[in-house]
Amino acid sequence: DGSSERMIGQVTHELFEAGALKREEVVFVTKAGYVQGENLKDARARVDRGAAFPEMVEFQPDCWHCISPSYLEKQISDSLERLKVSCLDAVLLHNPEYYMRGGGTRDIYYQRIEKAFRHLESEREKGRLRFYGVSSNTFPEDEARSDFTSLARVIDIAKSVGGKSSHFALIQFPMNLFESGGALVKNNGQETVLDLAARAKLGVLINRPFNSNQRGRLTRLTSFPRHDEVEVKGGLHVALGRAIELEKTAPGFPKAVQ
Repeated sequence: DGSSERMIGQVTHELFEAGALKREEVVFVTKAGYVQGENLKDARARVDRGAAFPEMVEFQPDCWHCISPSYLEKQISDSLERLKVSCLDAVLLHNPEYYMRGGGTRDIYYQRIEKAFRHLESEREKGRLRFYGVSSNTFPEDEARSDFTSLARVIDIAKSVGGKSSHFALIQFPMNLFESGGALVKNNGQETVLDLAARAKLGVLINRPFNSNQRGRLTRLTSFPRHDEVEVKGGLHVALGRAIELEKTAPGFPKAVQ
């Protein structure tokens, strides 16, 4: 329900107001697509009064999905309000492949992405975002998979929508010790997702670095030892003291909040 954005917005706004942080020192990236919690209540209410968001995918009772322009417009407005900024640095379509999990066809799937990209370009023109991209769990998968998302085709769509001035700029996908397809699976002709992204000069964000989705179950890949709370606080104060002393020797760098 946007709690993370509200918290980030409150903290960064206070730092901006105090002059302790500059807006250009922060990159705000958010996602849109899932319809859960309050968004789902709103979507259902819209259905009841005959004003439903178009192209809604009701793939689970407690979680729908949508990347229609009208839904994206509302999600961007909500994020801007929660983050207390006038412009987002990037917006990612969040797992748009859920459309195909609901029984949709590939052609319609990519048509929906194209429609979303056209809207996101218009949001750029309005000054409400700088760049956009796609976060898909199926970018690194075998292309025979029913919900596979082809990065090559997404790039072609971006070119058809924005031409050389397209603001499609970054992608995200899972990558960890077990989910290594992004670096190893050649599913875009003779290129892996990472190779193609590098050639297309796209920014790459990684999700699930410390856990892995195996056979439908999430497996933790890291463990965190338990520490004595007093010891942790003492170590934190020592480390902070060291950081402050180091900052004193580096004029021009932002100072730590003391």
